[in-house]
Amino acid sequence: MVDELEKLFEEEEYEEALDLCATQRTYITKVVGAGLSKIGGGYIHMTEAMDEAAAEEEMVLQQKIGWLSLIGNISPMLGLFGTVTGMIRAFKEIERLGANVQPKDLGKGISEALVTTLLGLAVAIPTLSAYIIFRNKVQRIIADATVVVGELMDRFRPTE
Repeated sequence: MVDELEKLFEEEEYEEALDLCATQRTYITKVVGAGLSKIGGGYIHMTEAMDEAAAEEEMVLQQKIGWLSLIGNISPMLGLFGTVTGMIRAFKEIERLGANVQPKDLGKGISEALVTTLLGLAVAIPTLSAYIIFRNKVQRIIADATVVVGELMDRFRPTE
């Protein structure tokens, strides 16, 4: 895609480049297309449009992985909720049985507490790990794309 845009730019086929950006919807084409759509307004208007498009596209990419962060952060809380309910169950048994309470009487509540904690962590750890990996990939894609777009669009920068 970048090579194709570069070729069209070298041939000063800006309308064709804009059409290509409209049909091939990628991060780079959306940002370049936003800039090309303002070519008549000058370089400053082009860069402002590209900055807006880049911010919007970054938000779209971040929203796609945001669910991983939500799940990873809520999972331990749900595990903690189960921990609390399990401990309440165990203490109610102590209250109910008084001095006659045996360790086996507390087993259900303590087991509930430990299992829900385990499940919350079992979901959170890989989910948050995946989120960090994808977040870093998104940031790398954005950084790389910013360089590519800058190089493509530098030809429109006024020379002084």
